[in-house]
Amino acid sequence: MNYTATVANNPCVLSTRANVQTLIDAVQPECTRFVIDDIEAIFKAEAEMRQFNDEIIKNR
Repeated sequence: MNYTATVANNPCVLSTRANVQTLIDAVQPECTRFVIDDIEAIFKAEAEMRQFNDEIIKNR
């Protein structure tokens, strides 16, 4: 008996696979963004975020 083929063709398994694929398709853009490895750019962005945060706190 080909157990793998039997389980893989089960309607419940096929439905679950389709649902998981929908989830993967929805979150993929969030998980595959460009990641920078330029340390200077990372620190500059962090400093800009800190300055923005400080201005918001100051203006409360």
